[in-house]
Amino acid sequence: MFRALVVGCGKIAGGGAIFGPTTHGGAYAVSQCIQLAAGIDTDPERARGFARRFGCEHATDLISAMEQYAPDVVSVSTPDETHFGVVCEILSAATVPGVIFLEKPACATKEQYITLERMAAGRGSMIVVNHSRRFDSGIQNLRERIGTGEFGRLERVRAVYYSGWLHNGTHIVDTLGFVLNDSLRVDRILSVIKSPYPDDPTLEVQATLRKLNAPVLISAIDENLYQLFEFDFWFEGARLRLEDFGERVILERLVVNGIGERVLEIGPTGLPQRLKVPMEEAVSRIESFLASGDATVLAGCRLEDIGPTMESLWEGQRLHEQTES
Repeated sequence: MFRALVVGCGKIAGGGAIFGPTTHGGAYAVSQCIQLAAGIDTDPERARGFARRFGCEHATDLISAMEQYAPDVVSVSTPDETHFGVVCEILSAATVPGVIFLEKPACATKEQYITLERMAAGRGSMIVVNHSRRFDSGIQNLRERIGTGEFGRLERVRAVYYSGWLHNGTHIVDTLGFVLNDSLRVDRILSVIKSPYPDDPTLEVQATLRKLNAPVLISAIDENLYQLFEFDFWFEGARLRLEDFGERVILERLVVNGIGERVLEIGPTGLPQRLKVPMEEAVSRIESFLASGDATVLAGCRLEDIGPTMESLWEGQRLHEQTES
């Protein structure tokens, strides 16, 4: 059995109302190869609650826990602004894990990104970033089909998100880049929507896909109204919508009706049955890597793979700062 630590015992770790395999703790709990050794949190009560839920140990000091448990994988699910510091602390320990499973956003600046790449390479540790839709079998299927040209030329994309350009815009930008095998150039800041993160405003942007040269409109909503996370892809021969955080897929294909009008008709999506939720799939891939040492099982979800996503996010930040000044 491999050993895991979870640093930060909040919602995505499994310490909140949801604690099944959609969380770090829940995914380790159903794993046949990884034992959840302990949850670590600066709040002792939160750490204890996490430990009671998952039947593991708890701690408040990361380095001491690493020395005690010698983990093979460490999940970092602390607040966004702490990710860089926590990962640096892990990579500076006497013995480092084979994998650091890091929540998004991986870091705040390009300098931090380069530092993490260098430190991880120097210590022989793999940083896997939890851009969850990269582990989603449905999204992977759509990426392959779009790549074959099944839906024709991409004409336009509209997307909507909430709660911070770095915090949740990361998912929008990364999903677009992944499913379309492209990267985003941020052209203009359209407006700024209220965010619960003072240093991370929710940006509405106009952008362009670099290779496909298709326009992208990313809108935002104040989550106090409600939360939306959706995509609307307009292809030459079809319209593809991902709604309800990507859980609902609607595919409409172009048909010519009896009076010669070009209209869209809803049909079957042809998506494969999902066998594992994305978090569970991520942990399965980490298991395979730890067992085999074959880095190809983690291809597409490592820190170095999300460079284009981070560049687009920093581009948006720079444009916002210029607009504000």
